[in-house]
Amino acid sequence: MSHSKVVRFAVSTLVAGLASAAVASPPAQSNANNPEGSWLLTVSFPAQGTNPPLSFKEIVTVHAGGTLTETNSTLNAASGVLGFGEGSFGLIGSDGHGTWQRAQSGRIETVFRKMVFCGTAVGLCNQFGKTQGQFFGYLVVRLTATVKGDSLVSPLGSSDTNLVVGETPDSPIVIPFGQAEATGTRLR
Repeated sequence: MSHSKVVRFAVSTLVAGLASAAVASPPAQSNANNPEGSWLLTVSFPAQGTNPPLSFKEIVTVHAGGTLTETNSTLNAASGVLGFGEGSFGLIGSDGHGTWQRAQSGRIETVFRKMVFCGTAVGLCNQFGKTQGQFFGYLVVRLTATVKGDSLVSPLGSSDTNLVVGETPDSPIVIPFGQAEATGTRLR
């Protein structure tokens, strides 16, 4: 092998080695409390009146640039229920879409909305003249959470969930669902 071929081979081997090292061992994040990524949460609403506690799973993806998406195991087409125990409203919701921003002390503030439709058990929908399959309103969730490495915590009192009945998210008919707590880990 000629000297120039040996040099080119050595340089290309060095470049390839450096590139694979960079992929295999990414540099440590400068901000260990970076919220960007996907999170698997357990959300728990406490007992309210005669309604028992409600817990469910939720996946939230916090995107660079301040947007987020969300889905959960309670308000979706597969479960078709929302509410507590026998008092379930029978509502179905879309995935949630919203925004987030950094707050102080490793916290983030989020707000997202889900479109809500009447499911098979139309109890609440009937009270507003709606039937199965019709658009009902929006679920609006505001949540503040603390991110520490791969854990995310939103204690009770750091969120607010409301069902807004009507064609626009600023409708004056609001049914408060109250506050929940959430804990989760980053999905890898």
